[in-house]
Amino acid sequence: MSEDNVHGVWNFFLNDKENNKTKCQLCPKEYNNSLNESTAKNHISQKHPQAWNT
Repeated sequence: MSEDNVHGVWNFFLNDKENNKTKCQLCPKEYNNSLNESTAKNHISQKHPQAWNT
């Protein structure tokens, strides 16, 4: 996948390959590394609407 196709939602997450987790940078929430774009968007828009709307 090229850089042009990467959704901005991933800017809110860090991939911790060592622990096989993807972490939200705005709260303590962690997901396994199979986090998909839809779930990531839902998390940010519902839990962090102020960040999502900027």
